[in-house]
Amino acid sequence: MNERYYDIIVSPVITEKATMASEANQVIFKVASDATKPQVKEA
Repeated sequence: MNERYYDIIVSPVITEKATMASEANQVIFKVASDATKPQVKEA
């Protein structure tokens, strides 16, 4: 994994809503505020 990916994806979100989404095979992450959608998709 590239070093810059660690700068884009900050941390996973652990909430009740995120847990319910994980049951539908979805993952929710906190991302850097200056990250663009293509950067998040690549990371």
